[in-house]
Amino acid sequence: MRKLVYMECTSTFKNPVTPKVLIVRGKRFPVNTILQRAKMQAVRTPSATHLYFQLQLKNRQIVDVLYDESKKEWYLDDYESFQFDA
Repeated sequence: MRKLVYMECTSTFKNPVTPKVLIVRGKRFPVNTILQRAKMQAVRTPSATHLYFQLQLKNRQIVDVLYDESKKEWYLDDYESFQFDA
């Protein structure tokens, strides 16, 4: 299940959105590495663009997050298996 979360980011000319810290239930999880990055157009709403990231956090956990550019919201995929104590 996908869950709305918060993300601290930086931005540069080359990469307008770069995740730095994932925030889930008030707890901060710094990003160690961006493993994958992709830009996707929504099928049902062609004007909507989503940015997909696969991140490795500092605690070695690998997560998939999605940024909805039109809503300016971040979503964590597979929220149920997220390890809060890792």
